[in-house]
Amino acid sequence: MIVTRLHRQLALHGLGIALLPTYTIGLELQKGQLQTVLPEYLSVERHIYACYLPSRHLPIKIRAFINFLSEYVGDIPYWDKSLK
Repeated sequence: MIVTRLHRQLALHGLGIALLPTYTIGLELQKGQLQTVLPEYLSVERHIYACYLPSRHLPIKIRAFINFLSEYVGDIPYWDKSLK
């Protein structure tokens, strides 16, 4: 996370190009302080995984949390929806 903050600050000061998660720079993109370069480039995909011990019946609270994450993040993360 420290590296991400450093890269964000360097990019904001015009000292280079940075590959950063949009949730960390979305506001700067909206304000025009930063701009997208190579929008067609896709970095390595990142996923959220829910890991739990195998059992015959998944506890309801675990299933509810997994469902919550799926709905909250969705196919297009909420932090990217305002950038399109």
